Amino acid sequence: ALQVVFSLPPEQQLEAYLRCTIRFVMTAPLSRALLRREGDMEAVLRDLLKEQPDGQAKSIATVSAFIAPLAPGLSEARRETLTRVLQAVSLSTGHIDLDLFSLSLDDLIDSLVPILTRGIIALEAE
Repeated sequence: ALQVVFSLPPEQQLEAYLRCTIRFVMTAPLSRALLRREGDMEAVLRDLLKEQPDGQAKSIATVSAFIAPLAPGLSEARRETLTRVLQAVSLSTGHIDLDLFSLSLDDLIDSLVPILTRGIIALEAE
C-alpha cells in the first residue's frame, strides 16, 4: 500500500497515507484489538511523545516528508510535531465505534482526512 502512496504526486501523498493508515487501523483485526485494550492505546500515545528509536524515527521522517509539499514553510520541528499528532489521530480511530454513530468507514475517512490535510495547509498561511 505504501508503494502506491509513494507513486503519487508529492502533494497527494499525505492524504493517501492517512487514508491507508486509518483504513488499516480500523480493519486489521489484531491491530484494532490491541489498540482497544485498556492501557495499550495510552502506551502508544505516550511513546509517540518520547524520543523515537531508529525504526520509528524513519516513520516520522517519512510522514514529515509527506507534510513538506503541503506546507513547505513549516520548520522541521513543527512538521515533526504535526507528524506525531497525525500518528496519534490515526491510531486513535481504532477506538471509534462506527455503528454507534451510524457511520461507515469510508464516511469517517472522507470526513477526517480532508480536515487534517486542510489544517496543515492552513498552518502554512499563519
